[in-house]
Amino acid sequence: MNKKNIILIVVIFIIIPGLINAVSIQDSSPSDDRYVEIVQAIIASPKSAKLLHDGQDITIDFLNEYKESIENGDYSDAVDYLKEGGISISIQINGRNEFLLDGME
Repeated sequence: MNKKNIILIVVIFIIIPGLINAVSIQDSSPSDDRYVEIVQAIIASPKSAKLLHDGQDITIDFLNEYKESIENGDYSDAVDYLKEGGISISIQINGRNEFLLDGME
């Protein structure tokens, strides 16, 4: 095999799959906009949301901590808190938070 064939094989079997994998990993985490939508849904219908951290329901604590800043339009602290990891988010879709389904297939 000559050098051109070896380079072609390396590009096809190593570099291209590596790039595809890197792009898919990057797209797997929700964007800040999606977290803002989630926070808006929690505020719109708190009884339909549940935030769990280490098995404990922290929804009320979350609302007490961030509701005022969210109502003033500052979502950054709430989004950062949700993104720090270890928090399970579940939201029951109802008439007040149907916007979460927009763009989903």
